[in-house]
Amino acid sequence: MSLRGLALRQHLKLIAPMLGIVMAVWAIRILAYEAGFSLTTVRLFSVTLTVQICLVLAVVQIHLRKGRYFSVVMASLLFNLWAQLLICSMLLFAIVTGTSNVFTHPQFAVPGATNLWVQIRGQMTLVLGFNMLFGAATGSLLLFLLRWMLPQRRGDSI
Repeated sequence: MSLRGLALRQHLKLIAPMLGIVMAVWAIRILAYEAGFSLTTVRLFSVTLTVQICLVLAVVQIHLRKGRYFSVVMASLLFNLWAQLLICSMLLFAIVTGTSNVFTHPQFAVPGATNLWVQIRGQMTLVLGFNMLFGAATGSLLLFLLRWMLPQRRGDSI
């Protein structure tokens, strides 16, 4: 499958190490909560913030490889989809096992979620949509600024 000249595999190859970082922060957050760390400490391991930081790193890579704005949007979609799938997997785990975890804690839940199914729906629709659009907008702005401040020679783009 080709997306604006790049195969989906190439998009994934570009951001795969950063997807691993997102997963590592997700796992550390779970372990910190289960180990009994304070909620303030657990909050430091934010999956959403990690996604935004990794997206900035991906935009720099896209700029260095003469990529397009579409690659930024794809990176934002893939990062945010991965993060929400990780979070929803823990919500599903809580439903199946009847236990609680850091993502079922009221302080970290989607406001207004009355049960975990509502929480999962909220994560996969509202949170995913907003974070993806926000990431795509800020990533595109960053790519624009990088191109303006650090122009590159013309050549093949990825």
